[in-house]
Amino acid sequence: MCTTSLTTGLAGDCAAVKKAGGVNKSIYVGSIKDLTSVTFTSGAITGLTFAASKVLVKLTGRMEKNTASEPIAAEGEGNVNIYTHTVQPVLYHATQAERTAIEELFALDQAFFIVPMRSGQIVCYGISNDADTLQDYGLKLSEGDDAVGVALNDMNAQTATFAGSMLHKAIIFGEANTYAENITTLDGYLTNP
Repeated sequence: MCTTSLTTGLAGDCAAVKKAGGVNKSIYVGSIKDLTSVTFTSGAITGLTFAASKVLVKLTGRMEKNTASEPIAAEGEGNVNIYTHTVQPVLYHATQAERTAIEELFALDQAFFIVPMRSGQIVCYGISNDADTLQDYGLKLSEGDDAVGVALNDMNAQTATFAGSMLHKAIIFGEANTYAENITTLDGYLTNP
């Protein structure tokens, strides 16, 4: 879509300029293929509907380890801006079941991440803002490593980078709700009645 004029400015209010950076230690991941619909209200995601027996998964690690970004590549041959949604979780594991779960995560070819931020916002990466093209997008593993380190105090966890090309910035989840209400909603998606 071609934009020929602007309609909304940026207020630069305290909430915007004094927003804490960083990602919380718990993030959520799911498969785009498991979603049957996404509900949007004023552009923000307000609900997810999963297929029968499909769920969201919570990944909990340590503070100041997970990260996410959305760099933009300006118009190319197709004359569209591409936002590369990127999520880099650090995955701590101790059992064979957890190692197997990491392999299953890496096998997803259309992952999406819901990332609670320290600012109190929750941002969705890999979900299309167009319900008609929901199944056409998502993130895929682009690299990772599970180095065991050399010294006793070296990091001993699986690192990974998931990335995917999107036509828009990442989308806020539950913008009108409190952080606690949104976490309760997300935790409800961990099981499917």
